[in-house]
Amino acid sequence: MATGPRLKLGELLINAGLIDEAALNEAIARQRQTGDRLGEALIAIGAVSEGDLAKTLADQLGMPYATTENEILTPAKDAGLETIIPEEEARRYLILPLALAGNKLTIAVADPLDLLMLDNVRKITGKELTLAIATRSEINKSSDEFYGKKDYLKQAVEQSFQEGSAGVETIEEEVQEADLDSLIAKAGDASVVRLVDLLIRDAINSRASDLHIEPFFRKIRIRYRVDGVLNEVQPPAQSLLPAIVSRLKIVSKLDIAEKRLPQDGAFAVRMADRTVDVRVSTVPTLYGEKVVLRFLDRSGVVLDFDTLGLIGKQREFVEKAIKSPYGLIFITGPTGSGKTTTLDTGLHQINKPDKNI
Repeated sequence: MATGPRLKLGELLINAGLIDEAALNEAIARQRQTGDRLGEALIAIGAVSEGDLAKTLADQLGMPYATTENEILTPAKDAGLETIIPEEEARRYLILPLALAGNKLTIAVADPLDLLMLDNVRKITGKELTLAIATRSEINKSSDEFYGKKDYLKQAVEQSFQEGSAGVETIEEEVQEADLDSLIAKAGDASVVRLVDLLIRDAINSRASDLHIEPFFRKIRIRYRVDGVLNEVQPPAQSLLPAIVSRLKIVSKLDIAEKRLPQDGAFAVRMADRTVDVRVSTVPTLYGEKVVLRFLDRSGVVLDFDTLGLIGKQREFVEKAIKSPYGLIFITGPTGSGKTTTLDTGLHQINKPDKNI
């Protein structure tokens, strides 16, 4: 399969006449702010559609453009493809196995220029890869049909009670006496890693602004804040609390051994079509550490004062203030009111090549 010269995505799209230098520069500026991939940034600013991007990449790289309509994006039945690429790996890398012929595995990908991802898939499958290009939404939809849409979080929560029920009544002692090596080992356990990952992704998919993990006597309470209101969801077994907290501390680069003082950290979550920043706060309580995760989905934020509702003299005052060479701007408000979005919008307005921010 011919792939042509290894050009960068921006060069491919300019060569195809789909974007110009101005659109590319605007997308690169957004990419630096949000951490998105270039293709995502181009789609976000409206420079290209998801379908145009995929089709152009396919044409330029000499690869098939796979859709459900042309039936290329239809995995072969009874070929054991779901065992070659398990669903968890397919979802993680946003790929879909389509066919197997000898040692050659055909897969659909959204980003054929992600060489690190392709190398990982080769190692996982042990196969030589042939690529077809599809949009992210089409791959996700076809994956739901191929693997089946399941409630993995519910399954993980139910499994936590089966595996950890023996330790439910000793949680207070475990929180205080568990040694550091034991906590690290439990935090790295595959079931704990998967449970934490599913909790975070479920909260983000539920449009939650924050996730609260709160320990109580013989139980954990988990709540999502959606549209300013906290909603309780089914919690895992309480015996897993130390491991869950430790896992979140590790990915947030916090001190896993410190349990008596509040801590703050952060990390980022890579979803199928966007990157979400997560701020983490821990605070000690009587029954263990409470953890609050705050989500900031930068890809869904429109950095524009009109969209925020700043108009007339109010907008003039803010724009004059952010362009001042010195001074302070105070921004206050309750959770979810838009403080961070307002700050990001202000920075976006003054972020120019001739300024160092």
